[in-house]
Amino acid sequence: MIRLIVYFITFCVQKRRPVLANEQAFAALIEIAKSITNWNILAAVLIPDHVHLLAAPTDRDAPVGGLSAAVKRAIRARTNAN
Repeated sequence: MIRLIVYFITFCVQKRRPVLANEQAFAALIEIAKSITNWNILAAVLIPDHVHLLAAPTDRDAPVGGLSAAVKRAIRARTNAN
């Protein structure tokens, strides 16, 4: 039996500011979903003040923090957010 690990992850913007409702944030999310190698992003929802992901690691020991950091970094860089 093959067991697939799937995480439901939510990222919230600091102070719940609605800064993700733009094409740059969406493009960053698409870009990271295509380029990340140790995770498969199965589904994603971008909402103005948070992001929902369904993601599965390609290695059972891959830290969720690595995915979290990569997504946050990509969106921050693409949207010039601090």
